[in-house]
Amino acid sequence: MKLVEALRNGNVNITYESLNSGKEITKTYTLKTIFKVNVSLKSDKLIAYDVEAKEWEDIERSSIKKWSINEQRRSI
Repeated sequence: MKLVEALRNGNVNITYESLNSGKEITKTYTLKTIFKVNVSLKSDKLIAYDVEAKEWEDIERSSIKKWSINEQRRSI
Protein backbone atom coordinates (compact mmCIF):
# COMPACT_ATOMS: atom_id res chain seq x y z
CA MET A 1 0.00 0.00 0.00
CA LYS A 2 1.31 3.43 -0.89
CA LEU A 3 1.65 6.19 1.70
CA VAL A 4 -0.98 8.51 0.19
CA GLU A 5 -3.47 5.64 -0.08
CA ALA A 6 -2.82 4.71 3.57
CA LEU A 7 -3.35 8.35 4.63
CA ARG A 8 -6.66 8.47 2.75
CA ASN A 9 -7.82 5.31 4.56
CA GLY A 10 -6.90 6.32 8.11
CA ASN A 11 -4.12 7.24 10.51
CA VAL A 12 -0.47 6.73 9.58
CA ASN A 13 2.64 7.13 11.74
CA ILE A 14 5.28 9.00 9.73
CA THR A 15 8.90 9.36 10.83
CA TYR A 16 10.82 12.13 9.10
CA GLU A 17 13.81 14.40 9.62
CA SER A 18 12.93 18.00 10.46
CA LEU A 19 14.46 20.37 7.93
CA ASN A 20 14.73 23.06 10.63
CA SER A 21 16.29 21.13 13.53
CA GLY A 22 17.62 17.99 11.85
CA LYS A 23 15.85 15.92 14.52
CA GLU A 24 13.93 12.76 13.70
CA ILE A 25 10.21 13.24 14.38
CA THR A 26 7.40 10.68 14.48
CA LYS A 27 3.80 11.90 14.34
CA THR A 28 0.42 10.53 13.34
CA TYR A 29 -1.16 11.95 10.17
CA THR A 30 -4.23 11.35 8.04
CA LEU A 31 -6.04 12.57 4.94
CA LYS A 32 -9.34 11.11 6.15
CA THR A 33 -10.96 14.40 7.15
CA ILE A 34 -14.11 16.31 6.29
CA PHE A 35 -12.06 18.16 3.68
CA LYS A 36 -11.21 16.56 0.35
CA VAL A 37 -7.49 17.12 -0.25
CA ASN A 38 -5.91 16.51 -3.63
CA VAL A 39 -2.36 15.29 -3.12
CA SER A 40 -0.01 15.73 -6.04
CA LEU A 41 2.22 12.71 -6.50
CA LYS A 42 4.69 14.93 -8.38
CA SER A 43 5.14 17.45 -5.56
CA ASP A 44 8.19 17.39 -3.28
CA LYS A 45 5.84 18.18 -0.36
CA LEU A 46 3.23 15.95 1.24
CA ILE A 47 0.30 17.77 2.84
CA ALA A 48 -1.28 15.82 5.71
CA TYR A 49 -3.36 16.45 8.83
CA ASP A 50 -1.49 16.10 12.15
CA VAL A 51 -3.95 14.16 14.33
CA GLU A 52 -2.45 15.26 17.67
CA ALA A 53 -1.85 18.94 16.91
CA LYS A 54 -5.08 19.18 14.88
CA GLU A 55 -3.45 21.13 12.07
CA TRP A 56 -2.32 20.66 8.49
CA GLU A 57 1.39 20.21 7.91
CA ASP A 58 3.62 19.88 4.89
CA ILE A 59 6.39 17.31 4.96
CA GLU A 60 9.28 17.18 2.53
CA ARG A 61 8.91 13.75 0.89
CA SER A 62 12.68 13.17 0.75
CA SER A 63 12.88 13.62 4.55
CA ILE A 64 10.51 10.69 5.27
CA LYS A 65 12.45 7.84 6.87
CA LYS A 66 9.59 5.37 7.41
CA TRP A 67 5.84 5.10 7.83
CA SER A 68 3.35 2.58 9.17
CA ILE A 69 -0.39 2.28 9.52
CA ASN A 70 -1.58 3.32 12.98
CA GLU A 71 -4.00 0.70 14.25
CA GLN A 72 -5.57 3.03 16.84
CA ARG A 73 -8.60 4.83 15.45
CA ARG A 74 -9.14 8.46 16.43
CA SER A 75 -11.80 10.79 15.22
CA ILE A 76 -10.98 14.33 14.19
